[in-house]
Amino acid sequence: MAEVSLGVSDERRDDEAVRPRLRVSIDTDLLGYTYFASEPGAADIGYPTHTIGFGIGRLSLSDAGTSPFTRDRSLVSIGVGAVILDGHAIVGGRVAFAVDGFLGDPWSDAAVTGRFVPYFDYMFGPWRRIRPYAGLRLGFGGSSVTSHTELAGQEVRLRVDTIYPIVGGQGGVYMFFLDRVSVDAGLALHYVAPFGRALQVEPTRSGDRPDHDQLGHVVNVAATLGLSAWF
Repeated sequence: MAEVSLGVSDERRDDEAVRPRLRVSIDTDLLGYTYFASEPGAADIGYPTHTIGFGIGRLSLSDAGTSPFTRDRSLVSIGVGAVILDGHAIVGGRVAFAVDGFLGDPWSDAAVTGRFVPYFDYMFGPWRRIRPYAGLRLGFGGSSVTSHTELAGQEVRLRVDTIYPIVGGQGGVYMFFLDRVSVDAGLALHYVAPFGRALQVEPTRSGDRPDHDQLGHVVNVAATLGLSAWF
């Protein structure tokens, strides 16, 4: 009995020794569908738009439709999460950030775009080569585009701001072909509600501080493919 107990104890210690504590990930929309419906009276284009596409390294379009008339764009997010609940769950966040300058004559633009989406994934079953998971995402994103131009000999600076909550879920499998590296296949559903405003920064105009108005609704469904390193 003592030998059996010792063997189980050693096996448990070995399992705890290889069990990771941190996950770093990146993923892409392998196959995706995005629906954008503009809000009546707020940059209304008069009809909904549907986007379908596939490819390796394809960017998610969940935030591409948030401001269709500015230089807002999709981003690749880097995820970092802590492994908790005795190896059964991951809590972390995905972040993306970009700054771009666009130079022209007689105009120039500067664009700042980003998003931060915390997530919680629960992994089913014991620690093994293939682990199914299901999780929730809840975060926000936004952009600010500042334009410099000249009108009637006067320099004018305009700014368009967008902000949007992101809510959704994702499920799939982590496939550990190596002990510390997994290929992540999943199915994701996200909803985005973009709000935006446009204002003249220079020269200032009295009372020109508009509120953010809802621009529309964005729904993104995607088959995702990613890569994770576990430490």
